[in-house]
Parts: sequence; C-alpha cells; structure tokens
Amino acid sequence: METVARYIEDVYPRGARLVEVGVGERDETARRLADAGYDVTASDVRDVGDSVGVDFVRDNVREPDAGVYEGTALVYSLRPPYEIHADIEEVARTVGADLLLAPLGDEGVSLDARLVSRGGRGFFVNRF
Repeated sequence: METVARYIEDVYPRGARLVEVGVGERDETARRLADAGYDVTASDVRDVGDSVGVDFVRDNVREPDAGVYEGTALVYSLRPPYEIHADIEEVARTVGADLLLAPLGDEGVSLDARLVSRGGRGFFVNRF
C-alpha cells in the first residue's frame, strides 16, 4: 500500500526496525520499505517465499515469538482479519513499538487508535 509506505517514510527514520504482520503473498510494501533503507521483517502464520531485502519468519501473532518483535519501532499490518487486531496491538504494546493497522476498506477497529487519512486511504495508528 503506497499510502502506508509513504506515511512510514515520513514518520520513521531510515534504518528503523519494522515488522509487518500477516504479509501473505503481498510483500510489496515490505519490499518498498526495505529498498528505502528500513530493517524489515515480515511474518505470517504460514511459510511464504523469500524476498530480497526482507526477512521472513513464520509466527502466529496470537502466540507470538517475542524475539521477532523485540527492538521494533513499528508493528504494522495491511488488511488483517478483524479477529487478530487486538493480538497485533498486544504484541506492539508488549515490545514498546508503535502500531499501524490498515484494515479492509469497510472495516473499523475496536482499538484505541488514531485514524490517519492519507491520499484517500484511512488507517489507524497508536504510538506506545
């Protein structure tokens, strides 16, 4: 998602550690951020292919491996299932990382997060 990547580039310094939760087969944002100089890890509950510049790990955010997220400036997820929003927030809060959720277009979030609108796209941010 172009607008999310631009927001991250505007807010976080190059070299910051980022984790994308639930990357699946759509790693365009993670690759763009890695190409821009970020330390990006992408996680998913199933194995996904490797991508140049992005570290992929298999992790279930409902039973997370804390080591995947330690030292992270931002935990973000693009179009995550509503059922794991709170789990993603808990991981971010536990490691002291900021949270960014970009839900499906018609979904909201039940989290205490600020709505950010960029380029006609809304997403939710919480800075811990």
